[in-house]
Amino acid sequence: MARFVPKQCLPPDLAFFTQISGDTTEQVARHLLDFIPPIPPGSIIHDNACGSGAMTVALMEAHTKNIVIHATDKVPSLIDTMSKKATSLSWPVLAEVMLSEALSFPPAKFTHSFTNFAIMLIKEDAAVAEGIHRTLRDGGVAVLSIWDAPLPVQVVKAAHEFLRSGQSALPPAIARGSFNAEDLRSLLEGVGFTSRGLSFGRTKAVLEVADLRFWATAVWSFLGCPQNGWIAQDEQRWDEVIDFIVDWVQNWENYRKLDSGAVRLDMEAHVVVAWK
Repeated sequence: MARFVPKQCLPPDLAFFTQISGDTTEQVARHLLDFIPPIPPGSIIHDNACGSGAMTVALMEAHTKNIVIHATDKVPSLIDTMSKKATSLSWPVLAEVMLSEALSFPPAKFTHSFTNFAIMLIKEDAAVAEGIHRTLRDGGVAVLSIWDAPLPVQVVKAAHEFLRSGQSALPPAIARGSFNAEDLRSLLEGVGFTSRGLSFGRTKAVLEVADLRFWATAVWSFLGCPQNGWIAQDEQRWDEVIDFIVDWVQNWENYRKLDSGAVRLDMEAHVVVAWK
């Protein structure tokens, strides 16, 4: 039997899902290259959990010559898109479906490994970190990013409590939202990176939202479903929850209304550089 879905819920379309973060992932991907020395020719690079390819694009835009990029993700459609793009642009990219928590590459394959945000979303984070360390060469570097108190997590937690008053578990999509820089430090040290080989920094990205109410609808549609599925109350009180999210964001410290009528949301991220 099909599970109940509120009639107001947006369909699981990537075009709608990308409304949540806009191009902030791409912005941070470009910034990550500022935290390490220029990538030399001959480098073999892993774009881990590559998603739509933000990190690979940033690497290619840097015009580094004679490199090879292995882009991996668990989602076949994303890998298919990445592969077609690389072929059409003659990029030195090998795209492959692969779980970040079960990398099949041999040890010491990569000179560089980039994991842009994904580790904060994967439950088996220790396996992800172990795979990064195992596949990195001695003297190689891993660069990882995570959001600092990500806005969608904060606002969905607040809306969940408003609607459900703690009567059900947090939606699985945001349950790991408290993963922070110290968690990442412990994780990396636990798989063999040394404390002296780790350095921490911060960067920012800007999300511009043309229609805040639509953004709120997208966030709640894709992240608000509780662990046991939507129920009739979620449909009956949908507009009330969207009103709550809009009001919450308008009172958020990093919210700004632009003269154009659009909304600017300033997002902050932690960056960790790990040398092996």
